[in-house]
Amino acid sequence: MSDTRLTYLDKAKGMAIILMVFAHTMPGETINTWIFAFHMPLFFIVSGILIAWKFGEEKESASSLKKDLKKRLFQLGIPYCVFSFLLAGYYGILQYLAGEVNQMGTYLFKVVTMQGIDSLWFLPCYFVAEVVMKVTLFRPLIAHVVGIVTICALVLYFICVKETPDEWWCRFVLKVCVCYAFVYIGYELMKIRVVERLHFVVACMSLLICSGLALYNGFSAIGSLQLNNPVLFFINATGLTFMWFYFFHKDEARKWFDWLSFFGKNSMVILCTNNLLIEVIRLLDYRWAGGILLANGICGSICFTVMIIGLEIPLVYCASNTRLSILFGKRI
Repeated sequence: MSDTRLTYLDKAKGMAIILMVFAHTMPGETINTWIFAFHMPLFFIVSGILIAWKFGEEKESASSLKKDLKKRLFQLGIPYCVFSFLLAGYYGILQYLAGEVNQMGTYLFKVVTMQGIDSLWFLPCYFVAEVVMKVTLFRPLIAHVVGIVTICALVLYFICVKETPDEWWCRFVLKVCVCYAFVYIGYELMKIRVVERLHFVVACMSLLICSGLALYNGFSAIGSLQLNNPVLFFINATGLTFMWFYFFHKDEARKWFDWLSFFGKNSMVILCTNNLLIEVIRLLDYRWAGGILLANGICGSICFTVMIIGLEIPLVYCASNTRLSILFGKRI
C-alpha cells in the first residue's frame, strides 16, 4: 500500500465539489446539464482509483478489511446522521412557519432508510458501493464478473424501464448499483494507467466530444436516477472525469490549480453543509434582498457560490482543528 497522495485527484475533487455548489444555486441552465453529467460520478471513480492504487494486486486480510470498514462507517455514518437530522429539522421548521403541511415524518423516513436528504444521498451509496468493491476483490475474478454484469444490467434496465420505481428500497439499490459501477470503472482504468497514457490532443477532443454528448443526452443525475440514455451517461461521465484527471495530472508540474486541493481534501465538509448554507442564504436573500441572487441568473449563481465557499472555509477549520471534527467523521 502506498501512503503518497495522488494530488491530481484532490484537485479534481475540489473542482467537482465547487461545481456541485454552483449547480445547486443555478436553476435550469445548460451548464447545469454539463456539470451533472460528471460531477458526482467523479467521486465514485476516485474511490475505485484509490482502491486500485493503494492495494493493487494485494489482498486485504479479513481483519484489516473489517477494521477499514468500521473506520469508513464512522467517517461517513456520523456526518450522514448529524446533517440529515439538521436538514430535516430546518425544513420542518420552515414548513411550520409558512403554514405548510409538515413533512418531518417523510424526511425522517428518508434518513432512516438511507435515502438521504438533498446531497446526503451520496454518503450511504458511497459506503455500500465501496464495501461491495472491497469485498468482491477477495476473488478478483468475481470482482470483474460482478462489475461487468452490474454495468450491463443497469444499461438494459434503464433502456427497457422508462420510469423511476416507486419503492424506496428499489431506488436505493439502483443508485448503489450505479455508484458501484463507477467505482469499478475507476478501479479498472487505474490498473491500465489511462491518465498517464493519454495524449493532449486526444484529451481535448474527448473533452469536446463528451461535453457535446452530455448536452445531447440532457439533464442526468444519479440522485434522481435520471440517466436518459444509460450508455451515453456512462461514457460521458467516465470520459469527462478522466479528461479532468489528465489536465490536473499535467498541472502537477505547473501547480496553477494547487488551491483546488484544499477543497478536494475537505469535500466531505462541503458536501454535508452546502445544502443547509444554500437554503439559509436563499431565505435571507428572499426576505431582505427580494431574491436578487436568483433573479440575476449565472452572475447571481457565481456570487452565491463564492459566498458559500467563503463560509465553508471556517467550517473546514472547525472540522479539522476543533472538537466539532467528530461531526464530520474525524477524530482529534
